[in-house]
Amino acid sequence: MIVHLSIHTPKPGKDTDLIASMHRLREPSRCCGGAGSFSLTHQELSLAIGARKAADIVATGAEVVATSCPGCRMQLADVLAQAGDSRPVVHTVELLAAAGARPG
Repeated sequence: MIVHLSIHTPKPGKDTDLIASMHRLREPSRCCGGAGSFSLTHQELSLAIGARKAADIVATGAEVVATSCPGCRMQLADVLAQAGDSRPVVHTVELLAAAGARPG
């Protein structure tokens, strides 16, 4: 799995390092192209940026993509689907719940 950190996500800490320990992106800090309304006002550029992120994700071999940003989740799911890739893109809370993580 990989974890995509949106531009407004705090720097990786012990929790995200633990989750992301299986696969690393070549360009982890590169935007996915969603960027809020940017994807609506600059659709072609947004998709080009997203395609580069999708290629980076595919190259990892990760089975699941996780992000805490709903906008990034939609963008990543879209650009991966456009690339013919069907791996799931989930919220990090879904990933933790599936792993049996408990608050506290």
